[in-house]
Amino acid sequence: MNASPSALRSISVVLVRPESPGNIGAVARIIRNFGLGPITIVGEPLHTDREAERLAHRSLGVLRAAKVFPDLESALEGSQWVIGTSGRIRRKGPQPIPVRSVASHIVHRAEADPGALVFGPESDGLSLRDLARCDAVVRIPQRTDGPALNLAQAVAIVASELFQAALVPAAIPPPRLTDRRTRIRVAERMARVARHCGLPVRNRPEEFSEALRGMLARHEYTPHELAIFECWLTQIEWFVGLSNALPSRGACDG
Repeated sequence: MNASPSALRSISVVLVRPESPGNIGAVARIIRNFGLGPITIVGEPLHTDREAERLAHRSLGVLRAAKVFPDLESALEGSQWVIGTSGRIRRKGPQPIPVRSVASHIVHRAEADPGALVFGPESDGLSLRDLARCDAVVRIPQRTDGPALNLAQAVAIVASELFQAALVPAAIPPPRLTDRRTRIRVAERMARVARHCGLPVRNRPEEFSEALRGMLARHEYTPHELAIFECWLTQIEWFVGLSNALPSRGACDG
């Protein structure tokens, strides 16, 4: 099965609180070079200047079409999968994956469903709260004693890896996976049942829901598998008194 570079058009490039209009212009040029989807900006609109327009050489249409949203959740509306970027090594939880090792998988997801690549601010990158909204996190391997990559440089490297992966045939097509909205719904139901049953949650209460969402995303369940989860949840919600409804007979079959 051949992936196609045209699949990259369904990947939006989300810039969270960018600090430099010039970087936005450079990202517009990168998008034009590698054929990714539109720019989405989270935060206050940055007025483009001459530097931004100069760096967006032959890509002013991409720059001017950038959309602005007040928060990350609204910016991700419509994305069925979300990949964050970070160079931080965390003490707990899944570690960022080298982008080259999953580039082919990302491209084939893009052929099936629209998604998003999320990049953080130039000074400190994505926050833990932002990363919790991502299904997976990738990194760009580099020397540990080197300076951090510029935002536009990071976008260019990731876009190049995806473009090259789109030119390589895959051995088998990836399975159809559940959409992001379904994963969020199932995770919230699981967290609600856990709270109702008295499961103690330390630190931030929402951290438990975020962890469940990450688990459901990383294991990449098929729609049928998550439908079984939901039937199971419906049964438990009825049993513990959270709902009066029971799953219909045969609802979890086939």
